[in-house]
Amino acid sequence: MRNNNKGSILYARPKFTMIKTGIVNRRNTPVRTGFTILELLVVLTIISLLFSITFALLSGSRAKSRDAKRLRDVKELQKALELRYNSYYTYPSIAPPAWADSCSDPSNYILNLSSDEYIPVLPTDPLNSDSSCYRYRGDNQNFKLAVYMERPENQAAYAINDNGVRNDWYEIFTPEAQDWNW
Repeated sequence: MRNNNKGSILYARPKFTMIKTGIVNRRNTPVRTGFTILELLVVLTIISLLFSITFALLSGSRAKSRDAKRLRDVKELQKALELRYNSYYTYPSIAPPAWADSCSDPSNYILNLSSDEYIPVLPTDPLNSDSSCYRYRGDNQNFKLAVYMERPENQAAYAINDNGVRNDWYEIFTPEAQDWNW
């Protein structure tokens, strides 16, 4: 507070004053308000890079989870087929050289298996497109299940543990059905 020789009125000088150019401080230099265009571009670039990396990682994990579901479903079908064979001494039959698949008839592509007590509902492929279906062929004493796998590393890992892999397909079969092709 200071006296300005205008009588006895004392007043405080404000820290900031408004002028035409904007807000200034005590030294009459402009005060920065907001971000520059360069700062905004840098932030947007960083955000877009993080987004693209996250998206790439998530898309691979989706395919892995679909492959895991396919493997689980095929193992479940194999168990149901074996249980049915233990009861009736036959596998569900499809007239050769035909193959049944989950794309053409999702509710009953393995005849009489879902109506039996072995599996309540026949599983279908997560994508269930023309190229990715569960395929089945069987005569009374043999069967072959095949499912399309999206990721090549999944195919190699499964080939070590089971009967085999042909191209992008994971297959489970009885020994006599190994050479059945579609």
